[in-house]
Amino acid sequence: MVVGLALAAAFLLGLALVLGQQGLRRIEPLTGAAISLPSATALLCLLFAARFDPAAWNSEAAGYFALSGILFPAAVTLLGFEANRRVGPVLTASIGNLSPVFAVALAALLPGELPRPLQWLGLLIIALGLLVLLRAPRSGGAVQGPLWLAVGFAVLGAAIRGFVQPVAKLGLVLWPDPLAAAAIGYVVSVTMIFSACLVLRRPVLQLRRPGAPWFVGLGICNGAAVLCMFSALQMGEVAIVAPLVATFPLFTLAIHGLIGHIALRAALPRMLTGAGLTVLGVICLVTTLR
Repeated sequence: MVVGLALAAAFLLGLALVLGQQGLRRIEPLTGAAISLPSATALLCLLFAARFDPAAWNSEAAGYFALSGILFPAAVTLLGFEANRRVGPVLTASIGNLSPVFAVALAALLPGELPRPLQWLGLLIIALGLLVLLRAPRSGGAVQGPLWLAVGFAVLGAAIRGFVQPVAKLGLVLWPDPLAAAAIGYVVSVTMIFSACLVLRRPVLQLRRPGAPWFVGLGICNGAAVLCMFSALQMGEVAIVAPLVATFPLFTLAIHGLIGHIALRAALPRMLTGAGLTVLGVICLVTTLR
């Protein structure tokens, strides 16, 4: 169950990146975030309200969820959009493999979360497999702006995503409700995005603009992905969930290729090598489940 939820989150994140590239051709990142985040928030809040139990409310856990929401998904969304706009979804997703490194390192400080040797080996193999994909062909023509800046956006997003998972895990230990974690985090993120739009005098919820439907779909995918990820974190260890979620570049590459934006013949050797290494790493992780 933990593995299935984590891989579902990876698939949805991969799909969201491809949808995001389509939308970013017509809408700038901040306006796109002001469409995608409310879309996900509305869905999560409706689900949460339908089954909310006031007796289950835990203020300390809600604080952890809100803290995670300050950075994720708001900051990660903006950083990912900017990197996606500059270098495309495949390279942006490939750099996302760094997030388990940050997540596992922070999780090692939590009780009972110290990774075992086989988990470290699996993490290393997954990272190697995803790095093989770093040079995979990508669409969108030349890089917009300095490559180091686009890579920096993606690395910072990966670090934040890795930091958030152990923080969310702390809250889920106190209040084991993944839907509450996702809804509270998204409400905080939407508040931050709307505040940024007001300060910068940018419009919000421009649903009639060309490209807006892509961001609505992206928001729903990301919201569902976060819910799957938090559900997996509630049942499993960060050291297992984080690396599995980080396989989303494989799904991005596959979906991107299927819609014809990648020369699959040229990419196939790297795809097979990267996928094979990643599967081997996942096997190492799964065999450590207790």
